[in-house]
Amino acid sequence: MVMVLATIVSYPIGLWLRQPWLLPILNALPGYVVLVHRLRKGERGGAVRAMLWWAVTVVLTGTVLFVWWPAPLAPVVAHGPEFQAEMFRWIRSGHGAEGSPRLFLPQHLLQLAAFVGLGLATAGAGAMLMGAFLMNYMSYYVAALARAGVPSWAVT
Repeated sequence: MVMVLATIVSYPIGLWLRQPWLLPILNALPGYVVLVHRLRKGERGGAVRAMLWWAVTVVLTGTVLFVWWPAPLAPVVAHGPEFQAEMFRWIRSGHGAEGSPRLFLPQHLLQLAAFVGLGLATAGAGAMLMGAFLMNYMSYYVAALARAGVPSWAVT
């Protein structure tokens, strides 16, 4: 419960500080502390459950706060505006990596390799940081859909 609350609180703090590199660090920190604590106690199942709760918290909190945050978030969410523009271009035209397995698969396989490599090299810290970074810019895009007037059922 503390991890979930700390992750939720990491968003307004990170957004208020307006440092794009700091937001994913603040988001990942509570989850990583719990992950290390649980693994040191030999609680593998508890560690897995905690990481699932952390991921759900990051997805929901980021998306909801990005929809309702009163200040512009483009300067704060790293890669958010670029990803939003890419996805909106794809939605409007059907052209882009999302519509082409030849473009989509290499990009996502590279991200997967980086995620696994970072996770192994940093005892999970780098993977959690990358996960927070990826989820933040995807949440930025989903929030942009909501702000653009897409019905809630379609955004969901």
